[in-house]
Amino acid sequence: MLEIHWIDVLSSFMVLFAVIDITGSIPIILDLKKKEGFIQAEKATITAFTIMILFLFL
Repeated sequence: MLEIHWIDVLSSFMVLFAVIDITGSIPIILDLKKKEGFIQAEKATITAFTIMILFLFL
């Protein structure tokens, strides 16, 4: 049976969170904002969190 060690999951989550560099994404965010006119922060946050969790477990 697969055992989940929550300390390892938490430490991996913290590393993934630290690696995501928002300053490197600023040009992309500004370009999207210029094209679309607005960015839905809640939707972007949920999408980024989902992708991060998928990478954590895959």
